[in-house]
Amino acid sequence: MSEHDAAAGVPVWLGYDQAALDAQYDQRTLVRDIDPFEREWRQRSAEARQMRGLHADLAYGDSPRQRVDLFLPNGSGPFPLVVFFHGGGWTRHDKEKFAFPAPAFVEHGIAFACVGFDLTPSVRLEVLLAQARRGLDWLIANAARFGLDADAVFTAGHSSGAHLAACMITGDDAAPPADVKGALLVSGIYDLEPVRLSARNQYLHLDAGQAAALSPIGRIAADPCPVVVAWGGGELAEFQRQSAAFADAWERAGGDVRRVVLAQANHFTITRELADATGDVLGAFLALIEMGT
Repeated sequence: MSEHDAAAGVPVWLGYDQAALDAQYDQRTLVRDIDPFEREWRQRSAEARQMRGLHADLAYGDSPRQRVDLFLPNGSGPFPLVVFFHGGGWTRHDKEKFAFPAPAFVEHGIAFACVGFDLTPSVRLEVLLAQARRGLDWLIANAARFGLDADAVFTAGHSSGAHLAACMITGDDAAPPADVKGALLVSGIYDLEPVRLSARNQYLHLDAGQAAALSPIGRIAADPCPVVVAWGGGELAEFQRQSAAFADAWERAGGDVRRVVLAQANHFTITRELADATGDVLGAFLALIEMGT
């Protein structure tokens, strides 16, 4: 019997039976209609992409999705850089939909890059992750070309994008942690073992070893960079647990952690905080960037 054929009521993970665990990793059990949020992301991102400082579709790899959109502030720099990875369960969305945080950073003299990548199941998760790292490394290698400060690079992500951002600062068997000075991790997944046991593994196809190897919570290096870990009190319970557990693990490793918990926010409403410099989430990250530059 496969993990996904477990009988109702039989615990699969932390007391959840199969149906309950599947529901914990399915955002549509939380918000049935996410279309309004996707329209909002598209509209606000289309407006952001009219900014004069945009360098669109910079290629860092061979496939059409391996492109970066880079937004630069006015002036000559060198500018701190935030490298952002979008969410979508590793299967959906694109960089064009997640340009909307750019103005909040650019207005504070910080460059913003949104990295695109191939999606599962057309590529395996480890390939997707390697592409994300390649995009980050490409930006660092080409910093002087765009007036960026290669010694002031930060990363950020939401949902599965927070998993990618966390992997940038924890490393893997193929690469050590990137030279990143700090991170903003919003509503992320940091331990893939419950994901492997859930219905999501129907497209991820992870075994236990792969899940462990690609889980940033188990790969925190010594002397880790400072991070802001944010989540909503209206998130699914497993997403709240994942964020709290990662923040605790980071702190145990000696890292500086700022936890931001928005009691009324859910997995989708919290995305608005990515573009609000007056809010607690982005405010904490901007303070982290200021301290690191």
